[in-house]
Amino acid sequence: MKEKIDHNWDLISGKLNKELDKEGTDQFEEWIEQEDNSKLYARAEKIHNGIPKVKMFSDLSPERSWKRIEKRITNSGYGFIRILLPYAAVFIGICILAALLWPKSEKKFQAPVQFAVLKVPYGEMSIVTLTDGTKIWLNSGTTLRYPTHFNQKDREVFLDGEAYFEVAKDKHHPFKVRANKIDVEVLGTSFNINSYHNEKLSAVTLLTGSLRLNDKQGKALGLLKPGQMASYKGEGSDFTISNVLAENYASWKTGIITFDNERIEVIANYIERWYNVDVRFTDESLKNYRCSGAMLKDKPVSQVIKAFELLSPAQFKYKKNPNQKDEIIISEK
Repeated sequence: MKEKIDHNWDLISGKLNKELDKEGTDQFEEWIEQEDNSKLYARAEKIHNGIPKVKMFSDLSPERSWKRIEKRITNSGYGFIRILLPYAAVFIGICILAALLWPKSEKKFQAPVQFAVLKVPYGEMSIVTLTDGTKIWLNSGTTLRYPTHFNQKDREVFLDGEAYFEVAKDKHHPFKVRANKIDVEVLGTSFNINSYHNEKLSAVTLLTGSLRLNDKQGKALGLLKPGQMASYKGEGSDFTISNVLAENYASWKTGIITFDNERIEVIANYIERWYNVDVRFTDESLKNYRCSGAMLKDKPVSQVIKAFELLSPAQFKYKKNPNQKDEIIISEK
């Protein structure tokens, strides 16, 4: 039985367009060691290199292109050939394009999907609208990798960080978010996902519609209903679903974050990203302190930490560092 080819279009596209970083390059070198993968890449490279040559046919003049051929057949007596001359150059162009795109295997070969990458710096937020109409709000320190155009099978994006999604409805093409520890699949809904690579917990909060959650191996974790939040630390850990006030977990996109009996460590993560500072705890046990309150992005960080100091049993001290990020030091009162 023939081994199934690993159609890893992300690696193929990245290699052809010289967009792979060191990690991506290492993954590509490992992937291409397989003979079938090597053949697949060779075909993709042929297409990539041949596209500029085929492009000239879009501006081709049939009469000019067949001028020399016409001279040779003028006296041949084949009148039907002269009738077809105006269409011949276009036909040849189509044949060459088909030869480049038609695979040697039975399955039709699709050109690699082109991806764009949006990185939001600390202290900033961003909004992007995808080609299908899906709208995505991105929080500070978030990276989104998405296709410039979706293929005909599904809609898939890759997230590192926090984002709020309003997914355009399309029951024939599921929308998938590939995050660090968890994958989300929807048909049309609004939800918030918080999944930074350097944080232990990934959380998905559903506002409208329905969600199916899977782990990174494709195993089903559960379904979410509006007003529920799923929390997951990764493979082998507990997957929990709880009822929450979902709007609180998406309010950051309007510049407000509301905390309800939240751990100070979680609040500190938001302060770091929103204000581009480093937060340091003098004692690890302080991270488990809890408090409630709200944080407004248009307020200076000095006011924010003063408010939390009044609401929590901890002390917040701001330290300016001329040549590096400013610090907020959290200690016992």
